[in-house]
Amino acid sequence: MDNQSNHQPGDNSYTSYQNTNHIDLARLLVIIKESWKQCLFVIFACTLLSLLLAVYLPKTYEVESILLPPEKSNIDQLIIPIVEGQSREDELTRKDLYSHFLSNLQSNRLQNQFLAENSLSSRLTDLYNKSKNNDSDFHADFKDGLTVEYIKNLSEEDYNPITVTLSGAEPDHLADLLNEYITFVDGETVKSAVGSIQSRVMVSKKSIEDKISSLRAVAEDNRRNTLDKIKENLAIAEKLNILEPITFPATPDMQSSDRKTDIIEDTAQRPDYLKGVNALKAEMEMVVKRKNNDPYIAGLLKLRQDEKYLNHLLNLKFDKIHAANVDKVASRPLEPVRPMKILYVLIGFFFGLLISIFIVLIKNIIYRLR
Repeated sequence: MDNQSNHQPGDNSYTSYQNTNHIDLARLLVIIKESWKQCLFVIFACTLLSLLLAVYLPKTYEVESILLPPEKSNIDQLIIPIVEGQSREDELTRKDLYSHFLSNLQSNRLQNQFLAENSLSSRLTDLYNKSKNNDSDFHADFKDGLTVEYIKNLSEEDYNPITVTLSGAEPDHLADLLNEYITFVDGETVKSAVGSIQSRVMVSKKSIEDKISSLRAVAEDNRRNTLDKIKENLAIAEKLNILEPITFPATPDMQSSDRKTDIIEDTAQRPDYLKGVNALKAEMEMVVKRKNNDPYIAGLLKLRQDEKYLNHLLNLKFDKIHAANVDKVASRPLEPVRPMKILYVLIGFFFGLLISIFIVLIKNIIYRLR
């Protein structure tokens, strides 16, 4: 049997309990009717307070720039023919350059360098907090306001486009600041890549210069040795009174292939003193007057050409290289992203509604306790 079967029809306590419940519900409606102005005032006051709070709280603006990986044309100047000591694995790729750019974009060192080189303290004072006068505070706010996010639409993360956002309190210079920072990081990344290539070129150039110096030193030693030999042969020729070159005509017996002879027939195998005093003096004079041995050095011309090419590489202007392509340039924000006025108004409205309900319930409890 249910609970109602435990009460007799004439049970006054049960009847009173039912009447009390009925009166409570009706009373709530009466209290709401009597207090509707008060409830509306509370809701309006909370909503207005939230709106004023949203209006007078410090506003935060946000600017956005979208960056893409570099195109092949952006790094063509970095793809130079292989020089000595450089392998194919050493060549810089678009992925390498873009990866370095992404790392530099979030580098504390480059952020500090950017702020220092551009004297941005006064601009950051407006952007973040006018009471700040410490450079470390500026850097902290700049780093906290800078966000880098990948746009996931490619298979390799390092090749994905990215969104770079910067938030701050002053919209007038925020977009310029972000665009300048991206340009700065792009320049530093390219400078680093070019410096790496130039370092390898310098190593190859130094190696070639050392080879040339070594070959020239050997050639000078050969010149001196040749001069000493000429002097020795000249002394012998003078002692033997050989003024003119001596020739030995071949005889029929010498021309016979069946007979071996010790007589010297090939002039290249004859002693040099047989050239005679006059020829040896002329040869010695030419060797003494020789100031440049380069024409007599085998392979020197190729080394000189390589050296000239490397010097050309060192003087190249890498002004068309970019580590990233700017797909969307940051522009001046029109509205702040925080505080969100609509959200604040909704929160105020619901908070006022809850307070109104609480007031009605309190009045009902007070009525029941009378």
